[in-house]
Amino acid sequence: MILPKFVLCYISFCATLMTKSSSSQLDVLVDTLNTFESYQVVVLLSSDNNRGSSSKLIDAICASVSRVNDDNTLVLISSANFVDHEMYVTPLDPLLGSARRPLLINARQTSLLLLVLSFRKSSRHEDLFDEFSKSLKFIVELSPRRARPYCLVMILVEALEHLIPSERINELLLYAWTKQFLDLTIAQSYEDEGSTTLLYNYNPFDNDYSMQRYRRGSMEAIVFPDKMRNMKQYPLKVSAVRRSPSLNYELDADGKIVAINGSDYGMALVLSQKLNFRISWVPFGASSYSQPLPGADLDSDATILDFIINGSIDLGANQVYLHFAFRSKDRQGERAVSTWYDDYCALVPVEAPPPMGRLRTGVIDIMLTVLGHVSFARIVAMWLRFSPRHWEAHRVYQAILGSPTTRQPVRNAERLFFLCLIVVSFQYSLEIYSGLTKISLRQANDGPYHTLMDLARSNLTVEMNANHYNMTFDNCDGALKQLRAKIKFVQDPMSCPQRLLRHRNVACLMDRSVAKSFVAEESGHGAEDGTDGNAGPAPRMKILREYLWTAPKGCILSEASPYIVEASRVMRQVLEAGLWNWWIVYDKRRATPRRYSRMIGHLDECDRFLRSKLLIVWYVGIIASLVCFLGELVAARFRLRERVTSRWRRSR
Repeated sequence: MILPKFVLCYISFCATLMTKSSSSQLDVLVDTLNTFESYQVVVLLSSDNNRGSSSKLIDAICASVSRVNDDNTLVLISSANFVDHEMYVTPLDPLLGSARRPLLINARQTSLLLLVLSFRKSSRHEDLFDEFSKSLKFIVELSPRRARPYCLVMILVEALEHLIPSERINELLLYAWTKQFLDLTIAQSYEDEGSTTLLYNYNPFDNDYSMQRYRRGSMEAIVFPDKMRNMKQYPLKVSAVRRSPSLNYELDADGKIVAINGSDYGMALVLSQKLNFRISWVPFGASSYSQPLPGADLDSDATILDFIINGSIDLGANQVYLHFAFRSKDRQGERAVSTWYDDYCALVPVEAPPPMGRLRTGVIDIMLTVLGHVSFARIVAMWLRFSPRHWEAHRVYQAILGSPTTRQPVRNAERLFFLCLIVVSFQYSLEIYSGLTKISLRQANDGPYHTLMDLARSNLTVEMNANHYNMTFDNCDGALKQLRAKIKFVQDPMSCPQRLLRHRNVACLMDRSVAKSFVAEESGHGAEDGTDGNAGPAPRMKILREYLWTAPKGCILSEASPYIVEASRVMRQVLEAGLWNWWIVYDKRRATPRRYSRMIGHLDECDRFLRSKLLIVWYVGIIASLVCFLGELVAARFRLRERVTSRWRRSR
């Protein structure tokens, strides 16, 4: 375990402090501090009228700490004995106007909280709980944005017969867990020949209360056991926002996730396996963590971030830019975990949209229109008592097709109605041929796209999420200033690549990692510029090499979450392993360039669709041969008529 550098000592009194503070009762503190290489001692004192007794206790603690390291600095805040210990006080912070600067650092990584309580024969258990709760609340208020520090609570009792029952100690441990103190140990000390200390711990992951005896010089008892090493399938509520292809899932009739996949799901699964916790998925209908939820009250505007901050959600599974989780003075304890950096870039079509647009008419629509015309003409002919010779249904249909019979109606009324059918046939033919004919709809001088300036000068509509607009286009000039005029806000930018493939008239501003997933899914490979065709057909979209900005990205936890340290460690290991694996692959390709150059000429033989194409040709040939064979069998049973045979013989 990496031990912190700073030691934060908070001394509180639930009753009158002991006038006699034996150094043997502080042996557990000295043994704990001996494991620290270097540290700074920060002591915070609550108001107390018994200046003499508190001074003696402070002197005893300072003497114990000095035996470990003589270079420590002791900081006293809000103490009645502040003047008595000026030699330990650090200079005031000019920005804060007090000596509270050490309390604003990352206490989890740098601090050890020491809470010393005394319990005399006349003390009540209720007073002990009240003083304990006030002390923890005070620490939380000092640094609400950070994970809770290591905390050692020392309860000093006069004798063995005055020990606090284990049930009361368990209440204190359970209350500390509600305040997100994970590594909190209670040491109950009493004076005897062996200076006995009892250590109490609580593991919330298996709901286990443990007690062990601690003696001076014995290293069997661990003051702070590593509880996050194995969370024992403890359920964590993990939020899931559908952002295909990074995270996609299906819901059952009860609204529970039944099928989930994507790269973000893989990262959540790695965290679950490494820390051994069970994922309890919580799906949300929103498309962003900062977007008000559909079912939320209009006055509250609750977002997923709010649920993460107040502890309703333990972890956000989606890898998002962390500036979504903004900080403000009204929203304490907000934001982030393990981070990596991702580019915000443009996804564009490889080829410009064609200058000709196709006006399509559905086949079913044409058929229904023709049947309606035939039915209408047949009803009118019967109602006007036209000659049935010319107005049968198949003759009307033949006329609409544009090939009327040679015999025309005789009556003028019938001829006039027949002329209307000819006009209808023209309209019908126009609908058919318009589906096959291209009509000019766009300019022909658009594309290709290689830079942001090319995108700004193009006729493409650029879609993006409104949350990134200010960060992208504040104080912009040049290409970005021209690009800003083409922006269209969309609620769900993950659907933009589908519109790009369908129409080729839009471009998408999105995360590079997500854009690479779309390119890989669409074309079978993951080349950023869309030029690598080794694994599949040529891609239809690519990522511009220029990017707009780079920002930290990761899954979101509350900064006060007890899981943030271990989650960051696992994330860091995953990223380091990925970088190392990428470097090995890159080094191998650089070391053997000839091997890859020889493969370039044989790419046509490596087409993954080549086998399918050959199978299709083979099946079509077999079916055609079978049809011809059956046709010959059927035709062999019939003979030509005698008149046709004789005519053929005379011609010869």
